[in-house]
Order: sequence, then structure tokens, then C-alpha cells
Amino acid sequence: MLNFNKRKTEFGYTINITDGDKELIITFGGNLDLYWYLTSKEEREVDTFEITKENYFLFLLFDNLYNDIVNCNLFKVHDNELLFINSIKELQRICNKKDELNKIFKEYEEYKNLYNGKYICWYSDDDPIDDANYVKIIKKENSYVLEFTHNKKSTTLYFKHVIRFRNVGSRYKPFNIIFMNMYNILCNSEYDENQLHIEEYLYKKKKR
Repeated sequence: MLNFNKRKTEFGYTINITDGDKELIITFGGNLDLYWYLTSKEEREVDTFEITKENYFLFLLFDNLYNDIVNCNLFKVHDNELLFINSIKELQRICNKKDELNKIFKEYEEYKNLYNGKYICWYSDDDPIDDANYVKIIKKENSYVLEFTHNKKSTTLYFKHVIRFRNVGSRYKPFNIIFMNMYNILCNSEYDENQLHIEEYLYKKKKR
């Protein structure tokens, strides 16, 4: 069972997700960039963190992130846009425009470098790609596995497995937006460990 903790910082929130001796930290830095850290008792060159349906709140967030990237769902109709829509025809026009933009960005090199048809792979924006740490997001039947790989050439300090998502100048721009959207949802959500989702119940029952 994962433990979830959220605390306010000077720049936003830091999210700590722990599983035994492993901890996934998602935080926003003073440089206005997003960071993922993975810490564990044994500092391996390659380490993993798994998010299962046993924690459906977190699983669903990673599921949405994964699908938004795979489907190149960058542009969506937002609630504030709906306030100015007066007809179904106008809504359809806006939806079609968003779909066309998403199709265009799916042909970009940034998209092809991020998703290879099997998994998502983000090389940290801290270093040139040949020197950078990277994280793979791998979809399994009932979970998402985050596989962190440390590059010995990396210039990052303090943490072995650290991934930077630049909001300005990212090699994957504008797909950093999808990661920021997930972080913002985490910041604005309250995780209730006592509230059991039906998917969590079914997953636990299947495991038993």
C-alpha cells in the first residue's frame, strides 16, 4: 500500500509517495521547473517504482498522463471556453480545431522522441541527452511502472535519480504541459486513504 503525503512549500506543493523503503517525490522548484525524484535504501543505477490499482487515485492520474501523451491530447476544450459557446455547432467547431492541432503535434519530433510506441521515455532537461538521467513510464495490465536510470555523466547532485521537466526550453516542449497538468491536479486534490474505489476493491480481491 502506497502512502501519500502533500505539504505546502514556498513554490507550491511537494508530493511524497512512499512504498516501503522507496519514495517518489514530485515537486516544483524555485526555478519554476517540475522535478521527479526517486529515493531508496539501495541506490541502484536502475530503479523502479510501481503504481497499481490498489491506489486508484494515483493510478488514474498516471493513466490520464500516459493516455494524454500517447494520444497527443495536448489541446482540450476547457471549462472557461464553454462559457462562451452558444451552440452545439460552435462546440463541434472548437473540438475539431483542437483535434487538428493535436494531429499536427503528433507528427513532431518531440512527440516521437517521447513515445516510441511501447513506452514513454523522458530524458531529464538538466543535461544534454547523452549525459542525462531518464525515466520510462511503462504500462502494465494493472499498474504503471516508473523505471529510473541514472547516467554517470549526469551533473545532478544530492539525488541519484532526479528528472527535470523544464517549463521553458524543454527538449520535449510543449509536452511538459501534460506533466504540469498532472502535478497541478495532485496539488488541488485531497487523497483519502479511507475512501475505497471499486477498481481498488476489485484489484485487491483479485490479488487475494
